[in-house]
Parts: sequence; C-alpha cells; structure tokens
Amino acid sequence: MTRIKKLKLDEWDKDLREMTAADSGTALEQGIMRMFAHKPEISKGLVAFAGAIKAHRSLPDRLVELVRLRIAFHNQCRSCMAIRYQDGVEAGIDEDLVCSLEKPQEGRGVLLGGAPGVHPANVLILGGGVVGENAAIIATGMGSNVSIVDISTKRLNDLKTKLHMENQEDFKV
Repeated sequence: MTRIKKLKLDEWDKDLREMTAADSGTALEQGIMRMFAHKPEISKGLVAFAGAIKAHRSLPDRLVELVRLRIAFHNQCRSCMAIRYQDGVEAGIDEDLVCSLEKPQEGRGVLLGGAPGVHPANVLILGGGVVGENAAIIATGMGSNVSIVDISTKRLNDLKTKLHMENQEDFKV
C-alpha cells in the first residue's frame, strides 16, 4: 500500500509553518499536517477555516476540551490525550476532572440501535424541519425508537411516509 510521506519541517511552505506554529511544535503536535503539507494551499485554507470556527464558536473552551478529552479517553488514544491535556489545563480543567473522564459514572447504558441485552434508545426529536428530518433518518437507521414533535400535522405525515414509519403513533403536533 502506498503511504503519503510525512514532510520534514524544512520541506513545508513557509506560510503554512507560520500559520500552524509548526517550528515550536513537536512532531506529535504537527500531526497530520505533516502529510497535508504536500498541498500547502489546501492546508492553509483548512487551517484558516479551523481558526475561524474556533474564533467564532459559541461553546466555552472548557466544554470543548472536556469533550475532546473524553473522546480521547474513550478511544484510548494516548497521543490525543497528550495533545489535548495542555489545552484542557489552559481551559481550567484540573487533573481530578480529567481522571474522572476515564470511567464515566453517569452513563445510562443506552445504545441508539441497541445490542444483545440492551434495548434500543428512545429518541425524541423536537421539530421536523431539515435538521429534525436528518436526525430522524440517522436514528431510525440505527434502529432507535423515534418520536418527533412538530407543529405541522402535514409535515409529520410527510415524515412518517418518507421514513417508512406509517404505523408509528409517536409523531405529535
């Protein structure tokens, strides 16, 4: 199998190096950008886009870092944990909170589609618009029990037909 070569820092585009502060980062922090550097114009666009998302997001940094760390712990990705840790500390997350992410105590044990011995989740979707419809498609595709609440009876009937859920009574106005 052909693999994309990881470029050494001196092979990167100068502007990309500056945008990513690559000169001060470790190889781990440079991450996948070592492969993206083969296409500097696309990479610079990606970095600018990610920066704009970060600059204009409405979620608090602390919450974002908690979610990132939880995903890293869930996946047991040691490099992800190492990269995220400092950002977490800067966002006000202490070591006790990070350690508590390893074994969440408050999970309900519900899987959207269920599994042997676990019933499928009951999913309530508020609104049958574009986002609600897509949520319903995903949830029904995963085998969940789906209920949709919307103000339009016509829209609910359209969704029942579209999602092949004509026999389901849990669509409410």
